[in-house]
Amino acid sequence: MLGWLSGTILATYQRGNRHLIVLRCGPVGYEVNVIQRDWNDITQHEERSYWIHQVCQNDDTILYGFQSLNTRELFRTLISVNGVGPQVGLALLQECSVEDLVDAIIDADLSLLSQAQGVGRRTAERITVELRSTLENQRASFQESESVKGQESKGERAVQDSVPGDLVNTLNVLGYENSEIRAAIRAVKDTLPPGTGEDAWLRACLKQLSLP
Repeated sequence: MLGWLSGTILATYQRGNRHLIVLRCGPVGYEVNVIQRDWNDITQHEERSYWIHQVCQNDDTILYGFQSLNTRELFRTLISVNGVGPQVGLALLQECSVEDLVDAIIDADLSLLSQAQGVGRRTAERITVELRSTLENQRASFQESESVKGQESKGERAVQDSVPGDLVNTLNVLGYENSEIRAAIRAVKDTLPPGTGEDAWLRACLKQLSLP
């Protein structure tokens, strides 16, 4: 069973209410269902990593991808409820953060849960009844994990905002992979003052990439 994939986004598209990507990992492209919120934030040819939930149905294999392990584990918990399939699980995760969704289930916030596509009041009640005690025991771990994830995401966005727009494309043309480029950017970012031009960024990254 697949548990985690990391690669390059080749394509994004919709099929009905499903939001899908094709993730190239080496010579193979995997079709992965993702949360709409994540799908909206994706650009082609960028590097992405996903925690994978794999479903085998007859002769078909369906993959669901999540950007954090806790999101995947909450998804698996949700679809353990009778009547909650993968699409409903994704819809619930689309409505709010992992932490807020856990709180809504524990607090029996039926109005919030019912906002998710495909979730009626009876389904919302079933989710709260079946999962409340389980999630109460795990609430602290979900809150801690989401807090760390948020801090990491803010830091990553700050780095990306300071990088000249064409730097990655230029290094791609020179033959470097996105994973190498990101590692080089992280290594040199603290050595360059704010407002540094693209030429200086390029020289610094090339120097870093040439290291053994």
